[in-house]
Amino acid sequence: MSVIKSLRYENIDALRGFALMGLFVVHMVEYFELYWYQPKPGWVHDVVFGLFGGKAYAMFAMLFGVSFYILQHSKRMSGEHFSRLFTRRLAILCLLGYLHGLIYSGDILLVLGVCGFLLVVLQGLSTRMLAVVALLFILQLPLIVHVAWLVGQGLSYGEPLHYSVMGQTFEALAHGSLWDVIINNSANGQLGKWLFFVESGRLYTLIGLFIAGYAIARTGWLFKKNIPYKDLALIALMAIGIIVLCDFLSHRIQAWQLAQAELRSLHGVIANYHNTAIMVLEVCVLLALYNLPVCRRLLNSQSAAGRMSLTLYVGQSIVGVMLFYGYAGGMYDSMPQTTALGGAVICWLVQLKLAQYWLARHQYGPLEWLWRSLTYGRKVS
Repeated sequence: MSVIKSLRYENIDALRGFALMGLFVVHMVEYFELYWYQPKPGWVHDVVFGLFGGKAYAMFAMLFGVSFYILQHSKRMSGEHFSRLFTRRLAILCLLGYLHGLIYSGDILLVLGVCGFLLVVLQGLSTRMLAVVALLFILQLPLIVHVAWLVGQGLSYGEPLHYSVMGQTFEALAHGSLWDVIINNSANGQLGKWLFFVESGRLYTLIGLFIAGYAIARTGWLFKKNIPYKDLALIALMAIGIIVLCDFLSHRIQAWQLAQAELRSLHGVIANYHNTAIMVLEVCVLLALYNLPVCRRLLNSQSAAGRMSLTLYVGQSIVGVMLFYGYAGGMYDSMPQTTALGGAVICWLVQLKLAQYWLARHQYGPLEWLWRSLTYGRKVS
């Protein structure tokens, strides 16, 4: 299935821009992780996390798989050795992610880069087999097997390991110097992040969505000029059904005779199902709106951000940590979430304008250009 370049730059980049916006809003409202140091729940937190928490990163992961296919297809057309090129590209992303993680421990670039190597390994499978593998990961099979084993053995592992590790990180972010933050994030911050992704099951969801995005892109469905409303409606109805079922189960399992640790794990599994279903519903709504010319123009305003997602993502972190971390603005303890949300909206509009201005004069964003140049081993134009 051939990829239509113009549509790639429209709907895929618009979706990526929307996902980046969601990530930024979540990060601002959670004070770039320091909300969890002294949680104070409220309506802003509930609304933002209900719309974007666990959904924006999931959309990003799915689109990562789509981008893998697009790059693979374009390199095959030009006769280049794709696997070697993409492996180098992923290795550089891992390096950039680790360096970014030194200032912001919540970095997702390293996770994307490491998990992306699975796509290189699995690309030879049929689309049907890829769909099966993706489903097994999205269903959290490794986590479910682990919980079932604990129940069967009558064991309990108590609190998740990432609690204490991330607690140390929060102390460094809130009260440490810049050097303290860098030292902590060089090892402890990385460990806490990976433990969280594994113990919460998000790692399995992310891998599954990588593979699912790649498989969907293979079919060419995303690259149709206008995706049929009946397709979108059917998928949306299935997503709504899963959301309702998850809400039912999350209340029902409270009556089960399970230890606290097993209950926590099952709640995590259900929450990941719930978040993935909401993400799918959001994608369906956005693609349905994309079929309408008026809405298409509005959504395309996000595409510049999608094309510069690496640059903007890192730039957001630099601004965020300067606002909230103890060695800089230290506003994690004083800025209301309503103010953080308002600031996120204003900052996002500024980012859109900056991205549009930059891309009107350059083909790539600054970090996109660096990433591409390092991948090819030469300065790209």
